[in-house]
Amino acid sequence: GISYIECAILETIRLAGANPTALWREVITPSDIILFNQTIHLPVGTMLWLDRRAANQDPNTFPYPHEFN
Repeated sequence: GISYIECAILETIRLAGANPTALWREVITPSDIILFNQTIHLPVGTMLWLDRRAANQDPNTFPYPHEFN
């Protein structure tokens, strides 16, 4: 099984990220995303930015997303 310290490390990474900076990625395949009930077309070359502090905060997956658990 997984140890207590390993769980603590994984939860720390979930809340704060392994790297305090954001992730930048470039779209390589034309894609559509739905955001606030609107379809947004992402052509090749579009740069995307992921705010690592906002990632892994979905309450459907993490019932108390802002708590260290």
